[in-house]
Amino acid sequence: MPDRRLEVVFLVTREVDALVRFYRDTVGLPVTRYAESESAWFDAGDVQLAIHRPETRKGDADYTPEAETILWFRPTEGVRQAAKSIEKAGVPLIRPDPAENFVYFRDPEGRVLGFHERA
Repeated sequence: MPDRRLEVVFLVTREVDALVRFYRDTVGLPVTRYAESESAWFDAGDVQLAIHRPETRKGDADYTPEAETILWFRPTEGVRQAAKSIEKAGVPLIRPDPAENFVYFRDPEGRVLGFHERA
């Protein structure tokens, strides 16, 4: 079995700045990247916490799947191979284009998961 580690927990919200204030000022997580009103990344030890607005692309409604939380795993075999193994197991991909550095799918209860490799 390939090694897959939890790497990023995404909180998807339209209120990025309010969540940044909470996780930075109240929880005390250090901010590592911040694009005001769009996204923020925090150092949370071995796992990163990321806060993002839903992304849109021309021709797409919401590029980010409708979810409040997304978990990203880093597959050692690469995103393309990991996506193939998920599809082979009968799990449909939400964003079936693993040509980028990530792909989304759902667990049996509908939570959004993804495989991600750093660009």
